[in-house]
Amino acid sequence: MSVKLVSWNVNGIRAVSKKDEFWDWFDNTDADIINFQEVRAAADDIPKKLADISEYETHFNEAEKKGYSGVGTYSKIKPVKVTRGLGIEELDSEGRVLKIEYEDFILYNIYFPNSGMNAKRLDFKVDFCNALLDELKTLKSEGK
Repeated sequence: MSVKLVSWNVNGIRAVSKKDEFWDWFDNTDADIINFQEVRAAADDIPKKLADISEYETHFNEAEKKGYSGVGTYSKIKPVKVTRGLGIEELDSEGRVLKIEYEDFILYNIYFPNSGMNAKRLDFKVDFCNALLDELKTLKSEGK
């Protein structure tokens, strides 16, 4: 199975979707799956034109804090299962992970945390990365 996958940190999907260049790109990308990071919008705040693209199934994981982080995936391939977050409450409030399971593969759309100025969020970043690594090791041990 051949899949064309695109990933883009948009730094605000509402702002970027107002640009004609975005739509020119979107209409011509011919991707099977498009992942956006740093969406910075709740699913309900996504412009209708971007929310209702008939050939794509959409999935979002939004941050509890409005206008912050978040990821979104547009997929022409129907997933078997979609999981939002890593299942760890203190790591999942920022909407940084979508785990999308397809028949032949598992896709992660991740917006990794930055440790910030003077590494003030370094502990959060390390905890996030360790939790993700643990999950990936588990998948590997299960033969996935």
